[in-house]
Amino acid sequence: MESESPFQQGEIDYAKAAELLSQMLHEEAMLARRVEGFVAASAMTMFLLIILSPWRRWSSNSSIHGVVWLAYTLSFPLVTYTLGLMQYSSVKTLFFPIWATSLFLVSGCTNSMTVYDLDENKQWMRHLFELLQHYFYFMQMSKMFPYVMFHGHEVKTIFATCSALAFIVLSSNILRVKAGWMVNYSYQSKVVADYMRDHSKQQYLQQIDPVSMKGCKYLVRWHDYMVSWNGNSTNSSKHPEEDIITIEMIWEKCNLSSSKDGDTRLKDVCLSFALSHLLKRRFFGMDCAEASLQQTSEFVLEGLLSNDSNNYARAFSIIEVELSFLYDFFFTKYACIFQSDISSFAMVVLKITSTSVLLVLFFFKRPTIDMPSEFPVSLTDMETDESTIDVQVIVILILATFLIMETLQFLFYLGSDWAIISFACNHTRARRFRSIYKHFHCLTRFRFSRSWQDKIGQYSVVRGCWTFPPISGMFEHLFNLGYNRTFTQREKVPLKKKITGMIHSHSFPRKSLHHVKLPGVVKSQIVSTLKSSISRKYLSNGKDSLEQNGVLEMFNWTFQRPTHEETMLIWHIATDYCEIATSAEPDAQHATEQYQYREVATTLSRYCISLMYSAPELLPGNYADTRVTFHSTVLEAKWAMLESATDEGETGERKTKGQRLQEAIRSCSKIERETIFVSGARLGTDLEDMEDGHLRWKVMADFWVETTLYIAPSDNVKAHMQCLAKGGQFLTHIWTILSHAGILSRDQGRRTPEENV
Repeated sequence: MESESPFQQGEIDYAKAAELLSQMLHEEAMLARRVEGFVAASAMTMFLLIILSPWRRWSSNSSIHGVVWLAYTLSFPLVTYTLGLMQYSSVKTLFFPIWATSLFLVSGCTNSMTVYDLDENKQWMRHLFELLQHYFYFMQMSKMFPYVMFHGHEVKTIFATCSALAFIVLSSNILRVKAGWMVNYSYQSKVVADYMRDHSKQQYLQQIDPVSMKGCKYLVRWHDYMVSWNGNSTNSSKHPEEDIITIEMIWEKCNLSSSKDGDTRLKDVCLSFALSHLLKRRFFGMDCAEASLQQTSEFVLEGLLSNDSNNYARAFSIIEVELSFLYDFFFTKYACIFQSDISSFAMVVLKITSTSVLLVLFFFKRPTIDMPSEFPVSLTDMETDESTIDVQVIVILILATFLIMETLQFLFYLGSDWAIISFACNHTRARRFRSIYKHFHCLTRFRFSRSWQDKIGQYSVVRGCWTFPPISGMFEHLFNLGYNRTFTQREKVPLKKKITGMIHSHSFPRKSLHHVKLPGVVKSQIVSTLKSSISRKYLSNGKDSLEQNGVLEMFNWTFQRPTHEETMLIWHIATDYCEIATSAEPDAQHATEQYQYREVATTLSRYCISLMYSAPELLPGNYADTRVTFHSTVLEAKWAMLESATDEGETGERKTKGQRLQEAIRSCSKIERETIFVSGARLGTDLEDMEDGHLRWKVMADFWVETTLYIAPSDNVKAHMQCLAKGGQFLTHIWTILSHAGILSRDQGRRTPEENV
């Protein structure tokens, strides 16, 4: 016999109805709390992305990158799951559509970051699907409004405001999809490539004045463009002169600031933006027509790298801003906002206004809950003021957070280099916005986030032998116990070498790798040698510096290795050994200069080796081979130190780490084998035997400066762009300068067969 329903034949069993209602309310209250928790978690995810995503470009901290990745990865499933919970709930609250709108903001509108990894730009169609999916969920949420549509004028206002805000958010989120699309389609870069090719043929670049920029036709901004296909070739449409803005026009017409420094920064930012267009061509594999022109190298030498003693700071500042534009192009939606700045500005104003209206309404509107029509019992009287106030406060806090974050993002953009470009281009074209720029000039004086961390990685193969991570150190201790009890003959030591060495070589580099602030003397030495290399259109692998110092014949054997990475490791081991073995007190006559050479040599040596571990794809040759060479050298160095420790245990003599290291390297230098570590030890002892300490460190400093420049050219543009989202690399700055100077490969220019390594 079927159980009787509490609602039959018009009769109401209020006891059963109340019991059923109480049970259902409890279940739905728990569900509502879950929704509330997920909404709060989504809001926290958005907050973390807004705060931490800009840090990716100037920090290499793995914890920061891990949190950003986790927040970015969880954002879509969190939003989707929460919207599904709200749709599933049979108890409908007025806050659900508000939360749905808030989650719409979380899904990517407020945060400027579009992708975490460069390859994700290829999935712009998936981002479009996610956007439409979230909008569909919101429309489903709006169906619950008929329950409360007639409860008052405030509800109608809330519904209208939410609908308007959802449409605005949908329109704004299109920028994220467009940003991914732009990275995959190179139409704009094709326009730049054709433009530079035409002007190179017409020899317009011959009239460039690197100081006044007279005759500099580098594009800053252009409006409509079109690419046509003719057979197997493509050509972009010609641009009328009135439709383009060049560096020459910016330098001539832009004097918006009352101070000279303000105008200088504005012009430098525009120059950085124009140079970024040229560099994007390399990412898309397009021809750099101006690279072969003499005027190109003169522009870098006499413009970016002038003879001013302190001018390297300005050159690296321009390159730093240029790379920040490239980061924004590949990883954020700022480039899309810049292209449609007026409409984007209007969208932000409407979004802030709509959110503010919702925030004000919820200060006065008490939420209501409606049940399905089969329940004739009103829930309004059963709601507790405490629970209502709690939910209302949470909604107000979430909306207030969105409002603050959206306003901050808007202010950040107004104070960014993108806003400077917008103001400069609009003023150049119509001489407008002078008063607006003066009002916002105070914002452009502050850098809300750095473009680069201004630090370089440091790793020492020799000093890294002293580092024992807890896990591998504990393993070695346990291994020694079993090994010593099982094996007694010393000829069976290679078993220990293979096992413990492999563990140490792959584990302790992470502990030994660290970052230090890039010294100014290193930049100065790099610029000095860079100017010489650009003038010759030729990069040396280090031989030129040895020849100039008169020691090439003595150390020429170090260049006989199959790859240049092996040569770098040999010189790195020798440099580290000399730092430890030689006296820290230089001759009084060369005290300051010798200290500078020492700093340049050790800093660049450890930086180049850190690249082998952390970014081998930036170096010449196959990155997998580079990693194998690096780890095998680390293993060999580790074993040499273990041998030294074994000898110390047998003699009972206690030695310092430096003494152990010196003895280990000296003993290795006498071995007949031609391994990398043995060769480095031999080179180190040869350098130590040089009587002139000043010359010793000058030889090493000059070698490492030339080597750093030599390894910089690369066709792996994607790897350099990906590094921008991991804190950046100093090598990318050098690679950028060489690209603008027309040096696109390390084999460029006249070379002797002996130097081809």
